[in-house]
Amino acid sequence: MVVVSVILNTLGLPLESIGMLFAIDRFMDMGKTAVNVFGNTMVAVLVDKWGGKFPSEERNY
Repeated sequence: MVVVSVILNTLGLPLESIGMLFAIDRFMDMGKTAVNVFGNTMVAVLVDKWGGKFPSEERNY
């Protein structure tokens, strides 16, 4: 959060507004984590499928 305080100072915003950022950062982080996990899973499936090791005929999703 040191970087955030430097950015707030550069933008001319008071350092007290860092509390608001802490309040919403938790929810933003949950969303970013979910997107990251989903993306990594999809890439792993695609790489496995392109490698010919993913038995798509046998899977019933």
